[in-house]
Amino acid sequence: MAIESINNAPDSMSVIREKAANWIVLLEEADTAQQESLHRECEAWQTQNPKHRQIYKQMLQMWSAVEHKEKPRKKYRTVKNTLLALVGLIFFLQIPWQYITADYKTIAGEILAIELPDGSQAVLNTNSAINVNYTNDKREIKLVKGEVFVDVEKDARKFNIISEHLSAQALGTRYSVTNYANYTEVHVYESKVAVMPIDNKNDLTTLRSGQKATFNESNIIQQQVSSTDPDWVYGYLEFNNAALMDVVKQISEYHQGKIFISEELKDSDLRFTGILPLENANTAMKILADSLGLDVNTWTSHIVRLNKSEH
Repeated sequence: MAIESINNAPDSMSVIREKAANWIVLLEEADTAQQESLHRECEAWQTQNPKHRQIYKQMLQMWSAVEHKEKPRKKYRTVKNTLLALVGLIFFLQIPWQYITADYKTIAGEILAIELPDGSQAVLNTNSAINVNYTNDKREIKLVKGEVFVDVEKDARKFNIISEHLSAQALGTRYSVTNYANYTEVHVYESKVAVMPIDNKNDLTTLRSGQKATFNESNIIQQQVSSTDPDWVYGYLEFNNAALMDVVKQISEYHQGKIFISEELKDSDLRFTGILPLENANTAMKILADSLGLDVNTWTSHIVRLNKSEH
């Protein structure tokens, strides 16, 4: 099964931070005659991608907090390097080191398809990270965070996904592994997967096509029927008579910001059936609201509020 990446190849977060720093410093150093045109160009850059605006605003707030205007004006390179160092420190303190150094990772709203060295496919869900370790006698994926779906090519070497709680060895092709704080879920979509808890290697569970199970470090917690391939792999979420709060909770995982729900909607009995796209969480919220006769208020691209319609 060939899986194409949902996102085009945008700038990496480090490149976006570099460009945002350039804009802040250019505007800081510009004279009055240059300000208007530079502001227009900076705004155009921000509108190219929601990530541009998000990072630019974050860096501007952090730079303002340094109170650099009270100090003598510095040269361009010094100011820029100071800004990048400050932002880098904050990112380092907020994001786990394992995620930062992972071979492949996604941020909120991003889904990434990866072709592995043997031709197998791995797809990372939103806010996920993996390390890939291929040797002459094994194929191994370490799930650092989030969720990964794999479509495994036949090979003499064993194929394993390792999480904090278990090892899931492919005995066939398609399956996914989702890492949570206290447990890991394994979903099998084709053939079989042998699952072994990290702290109980004598307890081997074989899951077959159409099954999923939840494990902690020592044993299986729950086993139940699974489903077809996860819809997020193909860029959408499908709901069937789902409660409003459950729909919003899932969409919020793909939103680079905060989705608020009015108090009168939190206890409502509204339910949604339909398909919502994942490339733009704001678009998904608009479709949801239109379907249920609700209002969406967007203060910025990152702050959204869902309200009961006043009409």
